[in-house]
Amino acid sequence: MNLSTKEHKFLTIDIPWDVEGFDLSRDGKRIAFVTNEAGLSVLRELDTAEKGAARKLETPIGVIGAIRWNANGRDSDFR
Repeated sequence: MNLSTKEHKFLTIDIPWDVEGFDLSRDGKRIAFVTNEAGLSVLRELDTAEKGAARKLETPIGVIGAIRWNANGRDSDFR
């Protein structure tokens, strides 16, 4: 959401699942987010400058409780 205009902007429209958590990298260039897909967590990464699709990241099958970016700004941690 643009805070000055209150206008919403969707970052992706091709994922029909609920987003359960997300974290923006320190430089604001990437977003890591988790979707709940039929009870399982799927971790994705989105480049905020590009208008392409979010990239699905390989993770063990299960439920992700939390995500955050490392201080290096390149890697995300999940639990």
